[in-house]
This record gives sequence, structure tokens and C-alpha cells, in this order.
Amino acid sequence: MRSPAFLVEFAFLRAAAVIAVIVIHAVDPPVITRSAGPLLWPYVAVDVAAHVAVPLFVFVSGAVLMHVHPPPVAWRPFVVRRLARLLPPYLAVSAVYLLVRALQEGPPTAFELVVRLLTGTAYFHLWFVVLVVELTLLFPLLAPRVSAARPRTLLRLGVPLALLASGYFLVKALLFLVQPDWVLSAVLLQGLALAGYLLFFIAGMAVTAHKDRFDGFMAQLTPARAAPAGLIALLLGTSRFAASIDPTPVRLALAGLSFLAEPYAYLLAFGLALLAARDPRLRSRPQVTRALVALGAASYGIYLVQGGVVDLVIGLSGRLGLAPVSAAYLPATVLATLALSWGIVALAARAVRPLRRN
Repeated sequence: MRSPAFLVEFAFLRAAAVIAVIVIHAVDPPVITRSAGPLLWPYVAVDVAAHVAVPLFVFVSGAVLMHVHPPPVAWRPFVVRRLARLLPPYLAVSAVYLLVRALQEGPPTAFELVVRLLTGTAYFHLWFVVLVVELTLLFPLLAPRVSAARPRTLLRLGVPLALLASGYFLVKALLFLVQPDWVLSAVLLQGLALAGYLLFFIAGMAVTAHKDRFDGFMAQLTPARAAPAGLIALLLGTSRFAASIDPTPVRLALAGLSFLAEPYAYLLAFGLALLAARDPRLRSRPQVTRALVALGAASYGIYLVQGGVVDLVIGLSGRLGLAPVSAAYLPATVLATLALSWGIVALAARAVRPLRRN
């Protein structure tokens, strides 16, 4: 069994990922509506960088599962235990979102209810939970193969998996532009999500299964070496927004390249994030470490509730005169959403604790 430091590192990454998710949901409205004034392009850059959040969650999930459940993994007991943790909070939060939707739009049909629960579209961000369930079903089958595979074989496998990820991100962008029927969009995106994120899940598993190889890579990785590649990836990512404003051939070509580069940019970001998590200066501050570990532990619950909370916070900010053109908008929205979401999760955990004891 590896030292607790391993799990602390990945708790840090979970904390970073959930904050990045909130950042995305805070900057998306002013970016999409182009209502950020002179802060539009900084918001676009922040949005592009923060989109590492979900791939990072998937990467961490693969690494931690491989650590806690080394192969061989019995499929049925593992899946039953894992789903018992994932599904009750998901269904409870979905019920709240569906109730609010019913009050606003009228009661859903049975068909709509089933589709929304199966595709994670009771609210816009819940699709991720369905993806995690799909990865849970695959993990016992993948674990022994990733563990037994040579690192070079896994690197070769990464090329087609990266192409699948690029294709998924492209389809997702096109569906956003076309805006098809919500059922078609939900089914397509959820049906393709597993292929789009499998690279990051296997990468996380490989980090645990082949620790020595990965540590050798980490020993060569420095922020200075990664900076040029990170800057190029950021510029390519912002080119998509530029192409949506003025689709010149050059901008379209750069946007196309951004989809090919995106999976590799995320993998590089994972390495840099782990490098930061291993920084002794971070570990030398016990209060910060405890807070980040606690945030990482609560990240799943925070993810579930923050979608609705951030919308409420943005609406309240508008009434208070805190518009996206203000430099205070983003930090205030993120901090308020994080604090409220974490508070809701803490209260919910306290409420269900007696039920678990019984």
C-alpha cells in the first residue's frame, strides 16, 4: 500500500478540479453572450484553461481507483459498492433540479424523465455522473490489462484514444453551434462521452500501475519546459472563440488544430498539476493542506450542487450591480458559489449521518 501522501496529492487535484468547474460555469455566461466588455478575452483564456477540470476529475478517478482497488477486481462487488456511493446523491440532486424545472416549465413526461436521468441532463452539468458510472462499469475489466501492459504499449494506445477525445470535443462544439433537439443532443453527447474521456481514465490508472515510469517522467518535467507548449495550447484554444466571431480560413485552421492538441494539452496539465501538488512549500502549511484535502473529499457533492448555486449567485450578483465587466465579478462569483455549495454538502452530510449509522 502506498503512503498516504499519494492520496493527499490527488485530493489536491480534486480540489483544483472542482474550483475549475465553478470557474467555467461563472465565465461561460459572459463569454457566450459577449457581455464582459474589455474582460472578454481574459475570460475566454480563463475559460479555455479551466476546461481541464472534467478530464482532471477523470484522471484522478482512474489513479485513485487503481490505488484503492488493485487488480484483480471482482466486477459485481466493486460495481455495487461504487454505485451505492455515486447514485443516491445523484438521484437526490436530480430530483431537486427536476422539481424546479417542473415548477418553471410544467411536469415532465415519463419519457423526458427517463432520458434526463439516464443522460444526466436534469441539469446541464450532471452528464458527468453518467460518465463516471460508465467508467465504473469498465474499471474491473481495464485494471488487469493496464497493470499488465508495458508502458510503451500504453503510449501507443494513447494515440488512437487521443483521436477519439479530439473527435468527441469537436462533436460537442458542433452540437453547441447547431443546437439540435435536446434529446438528440443528450443521447449523442452521453453516448460518445466514454470514448472521449477514456484516454484520461486509462492515463490515471497507468500513473498508479507504472509509478516508476511516471516518476521518471515527472523528474524531467518543469514549468519552464512546459510553458511554451502550454502557451501554444492556450492560444489554440482561444482561436475557437475567434473563429466563431470571424471564421477566416486561418482562424478555422487554428481552431481545427486546437481539437487535435486538446487531449495532449490536458495530459501535460495533469503532470504540471501533480508537480504543484508535490511542492513541499504547499505541504509545509498544514492549514492549507487540511482545507484542500477536505475540499477534495467533498468535491463530488460540491460538483452536484454547484450548477444550480452558480446560477443563483450570478442572478443575485446582477441585482447587486456586480456585472461581468467588473474585475470583482469572477472571484466573487467563484468564492460565493464554492462557499454556498460546500455548506450545502456539509449540511446534507450531517443530515444523512444518522441514517448511515442505522
